[in-house]
Amino acid sequence: MNVYDFDGTILHGDTEDYFREYAEKNLKIKFRHKIQLKFFDLLYKLKIIDEPHYRTHMYTYVPYIPNLQQTMKDFWDIHEKDVYSHYHKLHKDDDVVISATPRPLLEEIAKRLKIGTLIATEMDITTGKIGKKCRSEEKVVRYNEVFHEKMFDDYYYDKDHDMYLLKYAKTGNRVLGDGQFKKEK
Repeated sequence: MNVYDFDGTILHGDTEDYFREYAEKNLKIKFRHKIQLKFFDLLYKLKIIDEPHYRTHMYTYVPYIPNLQQTMKDFWDIHEKDVYSHYHKLHKDDDVVISATPRPLLEEIAKRLKIGTLIATEMDITTGKIGKKCRSEEKVVRYNEVFHEKMFDDYYYDKDHDMYLLKYAKTGNRVLGDGQFKKEK
């Protein structure tokens, strides 16, 4: 079994950033939601709020998307090309993805890539609110809820805050780019 972070590891780029850009360009987001997004952008840029708080307020428009499932299919039709080619070579049927990205944004691509288990930040699509971010040490908590400290073969990640799962991996691989890795363990 291999375990992967998603953004920057399987996907070149950040799903949340791609989806926000897609939503602003392709969906009819209400004016008040656009203002709210810009307001939280400003608070974040001024360092008044931190990234987890900022990301919590990014999805207030989600409940107003008429068919979220179709929207996600359309979104991934565009961005599936951003999946690193190395993932297709490394893929195993029992792969696990553990990501801070909200689950509704990843479910479609997880199906397309035939990912065995998806662990991600939960989102209430009726409100757009996200739960506790599946990030840093929380990834270990969430992994253990499903796999109970089970060791696995390879762990692929790109950022220092993803390193906490290394203790369960036989090999750690920091993804530097498509097909470029640095062994960490």
